[in-house]
Parts: sequence; structure tokens; C-alpha cells
Amino acid sequence: MNKITSQTPSQCVVLPQATLTKIRKNILGLRETCERRLEDAIAQRMAEKQMGPASYLVFVKGNEIEQNLLKKMTAVEKTYFFRPQEHYELFAEELPKTIRRKGEALVWYPGCSSGEGPASLYIVAAARSTQTAEKTVIYASDLRKEAIDKAKAGGPYSSAYALLEKGDKAAEWISFAKKKGLFIENPRDDSFLLSSAVTSSIKYLTHDLTTNAILGAFDFIFCCNVLFYYKRVVQVPIVQKLFGALSRGGHLFLGDDDLKTISEALEGFKHERQSPTVIRRPL
Repeated sequence: MNKITSQTPSQCVVLPQATLTKIRKNILGLRETCERRLEDAIAQRMAEKQMGPASYLVFVKGNEIEQNLLKKMTAVEKTYFFRPQEHYELFAEELPKTIRRKGEALVWYPGCSSGEGPASLYIVAAARSTQTAEKTVIYASDLRKEAIDKAKAGGPYSSAYALLEKGDKAAEWISFAKKKGLFIENPRDDSFLLSSAVTSSIKYLTHDLTTNAILGAFDFIFCCNVLFYYKRVVQVPIVQKLFGALSRGGHLFLGDDDLKTISEALEGFKHERQSPTVIRRPL
């Protein structure tokens, strides 16, 4: 039998594989790819609560606060600016069209982690024109308050870490951000902050895609590298919920790992595929 151990100064907690699977699959609805991180989170909470596997299983099953805490502890914070670049290139192309048609564009970035994604959207809009940025309303949400707090603070971010895997267009946006003072660099430790011009233009909030309602009809929704945390039975209604939150002519951007889920979730829905991972709701 597989087991997980977590050593604390006072005790060692052992978590049977069967308990781990029940919590991951039946209670939290997470995919197996999250299991290693969830192992550590559960072992830590068992130690803190001084509970054995059986008692902790009962405790977490009826405790929504504890379930949300495990989800937060399991989430990965590795995000990048302008990734994937092709999504931002399409956003840059479609944004002015939406503003001309509607007068403004409403954007949402769920699962924003520490804020690189929504900040990238603002920079792309600002690079089009000051007026375009002013007419682009960006909402950014995450399950974890600590992630939202970092996003609101504008970092700090590591330059070597945050600006990896860039193409030519992303390099232009980065150059624009530096020139306009949107990236405030600290040469002593190779880090930078986002200026208040960026963070004050984004509306940040905590939000759980699995339980919270979605308000508004959005023109662009970016939800990349989020769904793979959840098992398929949870992914499908999330995609349907996100698609339902699009305005007519709106775009939903998903990740490469979501291709099978997209096909299953949107079967029977009238939609257009602008690329394998970009869904458009018809006008």
C-alpha cells in the first residue's frame, strides 16, 4: 500500500493512499496530476490538526472551508507574462473591433494566480492606445487570497522567471512596458514590480470556479492552465459556465490540455472554433 509521510518537529503523519484518493477524487474533484501536491497539503493539515487519516477524512468531508484550503495549498503558482503568445496576439487583434462595436470591452481572467496574465492583457491594450486601455475593463480572480494579494501589490516578480519563453511580439510588449514605466525594475536582484498604472486598472477578487456564480457578459475570458486541476466531471460544467458567461461575439481562451473537455462540454452549443483552444460565441 502506498503511503505519504510528512515529518514535523513533534510527529510523523502517515496518509493511506485510499484516503488520499477519496479526498482528491470524491470530495475535492481534483485530477490525479494534483495528487503529489495534495499529499503534502493533507499531511500538513493532519499534523496541524493532530488527526489520524480516518478522523481527518470525516472532518474534511463536511467542511467547505477546509476543502477550499486544500485547493489553495494544492494550486501551482507558476505563471508567465504573455503566455501563450498566440492568445495575446488574437486579443490584440480582436480588442479594437469589440470596442468599436460595443464602446468598451469586458475581460475576465479566472485562475490568475499572482497576476501576470491580467497584467499582460492591460499592457497589450495599452500598447494599442491609451484610449483602448481606458475602454478595456479587466477582472482578475483566483481561489487563493494570497495570490490575489500579490497580484494587487504588483509583484515582485523575477525577471528571469516571469519573462521566459517569449516570441517577437511579446518582446515588443515587454519593451513597451519598460519604456512606459509599467515594469519597475530592481537591478540589485533582477526583479521588478508592476506600476500602479497597471494594478489600479484591474479589478481583483477571490472566486471559486466550482462554487461561485459568474456575473456579467464578458467579451474575453482567459482560463489557461486551470482546468487540469479538476477531474473531467468537474471540468465540463466549468467550461459550460464560462461559455455561458460570454457575450455574443465573445472569446473564451483555454489551454492545450483542455481539448477533449472543450469538445465534450460544448457539444450541442452553437460556437465557433477560432483555433483549437479559442472558442467564439457567435454574434
